[in-house]
Amino acid sequence: MRVGELAERSGISASTLRYYEKLGLLRPASRNASGYREYTNETLDQLALIRRAKELGFSLREIRTLLARPRGASRESVLTAVASKLTELVGKKNSLGSKERKLRGLRGRVLRNGETACEDLSQLLLRPEQEESMPLERTSLGHFDENAFRVINKAADEAKGYQHNWIGTEHLLLAFAQLDREVHKMLLLEGVDIAKVRKSFEAVDFGATANQPGIFITHRVERVFGIAEGIAMRDDRRATAEDLLLAILEDGGGVAVHLIRACGGDPAHIAATLREQLA
Repeated sequence: MRVGELAERSGISASTLRYYEKLGLLRPASRNASGYREYTNETLDQLALIRRAKELGFSLREIRTLLARPRGASRESVLTAVASKLTELVGKKNSLGSKERKLRGLRGRVLRNGETACEDLSQLLLRPEQEESMPLERTSLGHFDENAFRVINKAADEAKGYQHNWIGTEHLLLAFAQLDREVHKMLLLEGVDIAKVRKSFEAVDFGATANQPGIFITHRVERVFGIAEGIAMRDDRRATAEDLLLAILEDGGGVAVHLIRACGGDPAHIAATLREQLA
């Protein structure tokens, strides 16, 4: 078949096919008496392999190396190539995680400096990166209603009472049952008693507290805040205490979820109950 037919049957443009041949990805096509390239059905199989390898994240150069291996190459050589790609992807994932933390930190600085003049915002970008999480300030929590903010403040009190300088999902859980009657009632119905939660919480070894001033919000809680904001935005409203608890459960990690399970609660069932209430 000629390049036009190959392009039609493979779904790959003729120019791309010529580029693949130039890179050595395709086996050299024979030429007919008129000088036109001729391809076989085997070329279609090779193009399918190239497409699949690209979907798995291999570059064209890496695909060329794979195709250069003789037929019957050992599975160890294939596993080596896959392992190398997995290592690369893990590195990229870690890099993205670092960028996410930095962007969240930048968002926190911008929110804390809500009154900063536009011409001074460049200083927020140029400020050296800090590993600390967003400090607890009202201006940084403007997307929450007053009840949710009271819960967050109570969580800060809980943290201070235990001489913790961070607010984690565990502190929020302790605060929910004390300030929000509906949440407290629902947790009791689900078998999660605040006294049991506190007992389990006090049994957790959090290690030494870092020596730095103020109360800071952990990265996980910042992520929970973002989830809660997203839940509330669906209905064009501010996030509530119920949104915060649902966000903790949807995040699925953190000490709070561990405490709920330890007290006999089912995080998935509690989340389903909250979704019904918010619907």
